[in-house]
Amino acid sequence: MAIFRRLRETGGRETREDEKKRTLPETTTRRDGETSSAKISAETYEKTIGHMTETFGDVMPEEQRVRIDIEREEKKPVVLSSEEYSQRFPKKDPSVLGHYDTEGRIYMREGSPEVIRHVTTHEALHLTSYNELDDTDPHRAVYRSGIREAAYENGKLTEDSNRALNEGITERYAMQELQRRGEVTSCWAVNAYPEAQRKAYELEGLVGSRTVQEAYFGGRAEQLKQEVIRLNGGDETAWDRFSRNVDVLEYSSDPEKIKQARLELTVQRAEMIAFKESERHKDDHNL
Repeated sequence: MAIFRRLRETGGRETREDEKKRTLPETTTRRDGETSSAKISAETYEKTIGHMTETFGDVMPEEQRVRIDIEREEKKPVVLSSEEYSQRFPKKDPSVLGHYDTEGRIYMREGSPEVIRHVTTHEALHLTSYNELDDTDPHRAVYRSGIREAAYENGKLTEDSNRALNEGITERYAMQELQRRGEVTSCWAVNAYPEAQRKAYELEGLVGSRTVQEAYFGGRAEQLKQEVIRLNGGDETAWDRFSRNVDVLEYSSDPEKIKQARLELTVQRAEMIAFKESERHKDDHNL
């Protein structure tokens, strides 16, 4: 899903927009005399992009770094009143606080300074993540953003993989960035993707932070998938099962499906931990 190349199918526009559905604490209210939301968002945008490219630039392809520099200069976040946001994007659910669109621009609803900082940081992470459009097939286009992958055939969405996990990784990096800047109140101003965040954290503990960074920022998602498959004893279905179950936890409203997905993820994690332990014991034995 590249923002440095325009989507050629109308349907692709819906796929590229990374939405933020979040729960707001009652304490995050607008205070008189605060710096304007637009200024806060612009400052947060610059800080986030600057630190992400500085920290993870070594895993980003050159084309990506160039694309980020261009988008960073040409496009700034747009803050709209809640009414203006709903009028401009009528298909968006009222719970959506902001999104990152096909043109590489961030739009968000007006909110408290803490919420503006949080949403801007999250959306800026999407901008700095790996983005690619593969439209070499005239009938099929594949869009990639971070580790998310969506495929369209003749303009119709046919696949949308790793959506929740990608959001969980994004939000995890966003919260780490807010804490690093000392913006603790902003960090906890909204509650976004709690299930996917937890699974992203557990995944990082199993495969290593570098593997996740290279997948999310560097486009090496296949490397991440293969490591999960390896930790599942070579089971080729392991990654797909893991990713689909995270989607269920984050997006399903069916209690039975959620219960089953949680059970399967718990069992799978235990098996991966056991596999790593067996490897460690083998290494100890060989010393």
